[in-house]
Amino acid sequence: MINGKLIKKEMTWVNQIIADGDEIPVLGGVVVIHTRGHTPGHISLYLKQSKTLIAGDAFMIEEGYVD
Repeated sequence: MINGKLIKKEMTWVNQIIADGDEIPVLGGVVVIHTRGHTPGHISLYLKQSKTLIAGDAFMIEEGYVD
């Protein structure tokens, strides 16, 4: 819900599995870092070019879909 309005969520299929140490060839290189969290498969993403760490576990996979 955003500003009191319900937002329809669209389901998306997972088309690539990533793991600790993988580098995704976008934005100057994005490195996958396994970070222990309260959900299985918790990761952080390090954007090499901007030296930015994106940490969080807002993505969940259920029955092959990212939720």
